[in-house]
Formats: sequence, structure tokens, C-alpha cells
Amino acid sequence: MGKQRQTYRIIPNIASNRLDIKIAGKIGQKDLGRIYTDLRFGIADLSPGFDVITDLQECTLMFLDGLDSLNKITNFIIRNKANFIVRIINKKQLISKQAMNLEAIKQGYKVIYVNDKDKAEQELENAKQRDGLRFSLFNHLVKYTIGDQAGTGTLLDISTSGCAITSATVVPKNEAHISIQVIFKPHPDFLENFQCSGQIVSSEKTSFTIKFNNLDESLKENLWNRLVYECE
Repeated sequence: MGKQRQTYRIIPNIASNRLDIKIAGKIGQKDLGRIYTDLRFGIADLSPGFDVITDLQECTLMFLDGLDSLNKITNFIIRNKANFIVRIINKKQLISKQAMNLEAIKQGYKVIYVNDKDKAEQELENAKQRDGLRFSLFNHLVKYTIGDQAGTGTLLDISTSGCAITSATVVPKNEAHISIQVIFKPHPDFLENFQCSGQIVSSEKTSFTIKFNNLDESLKENLWNRLVYECE
């Protein structure tokens, strides 16, 4: 008899509030359906703000068969309030190249890529110093004011606690106070006009980063839902 192929493992770690996923071998649509079902049960045991490590080093998933489904699974994880997403990849594998290439041309959540488990653990430890999952929105205009100066720029990335702006027409000094406005396309169910104040964390020639000031939970929730919608 031939060796039984390994497909996947999903392990919710309640103590560390983390979901560990390993996908190996050639995965078909039936496998992806089972993964989706098992994820629902695994995530139910975790609290919002859980981290995810997905090991794809031994996966030979084909693009036409499953990459789109894999992204839908990840979107489900994001909708359930994941914090940081780390993928362990083997750059020689087709699935890894395809996933990275797709992320480069598609707006959405920012994944951390590493090549082994130790580095994945290290990235999550380092991530504690940052402020949650960030989303890249391509060529998205931002308006802002610094004192009596008005400027515009392009969102490099954004989370519910801050954002990075590039191509800025007015660059503030570190620790300066700022008010920003991000306008989304009209939608009956999601936030269309996000406005808040913040403080400059760092600035360079044409870019800067902002930490938002005390967003209430309702606004955070509305912004999160809009960002998730933008990446689906």
C-alpha cells in the first residue's frame, strides 16, 4: 500500500491565544472544505486578537485548484478578529511564489512571511511592539490637517490604531498632532468617511506614520469591518 498523504492540521492554542495551521501535500477542494469547517471550530475556542501561524513549507497546492480558496479561508480568519498572520513558506514551492505574487498586486491584510518556525515565533514576539493587523489599500487618498496647514497623501497601510502615509504634500514633525480623513466608496453597510485625530510617530521626506488618538470601540469596529470588506 502507498504511503497515506498528510494534508493538514489545525491546532488552537488557548493558552497563547494562537491558531497553528499546517498544510502539507497536494490539497484539493474537498480538503479545503474540511479545513474551513475545522477552522470554525478552532477559532471558536480563541479570543478576538488571536495570532495565526500557517506552515505551507510542504504544501504543493496548485493555483487554479486552491489558491483562491486559501485566500477565502484567510479572509474568514480575518473577519473573526485575527491579530497577526504569519506564513512559513518554502520559496521554491509554487504555492509560496503564487501567494506572495498575489499579495503584491491585491490590496488587503499584510502577511508576515518567514522560512521556519523559530522565525515565526520571533516575529510574533516582535509584533507585540506594533499595533495589530495592517491593511494595504492601493492608491487610497488621505486628507489631513496639521495646525492650519492642509495636506494630502496616499495610504501605505492602515490598522485600527494607526496608519502610514506616503507621497505627502505636507510632512509634519515627530510628535505633532494631526487630523485625518479617509473616504471610502459609498456602501450602505460599511463606514464611508473615517475621521480622527492622532499623533505623529515618525516622519521622513515624503512619508510619516500616525498613532490614532483614543478611538471609541464603535468606531474601531466600523473601521475594522470596512478594512476587512476592502480585502475580500
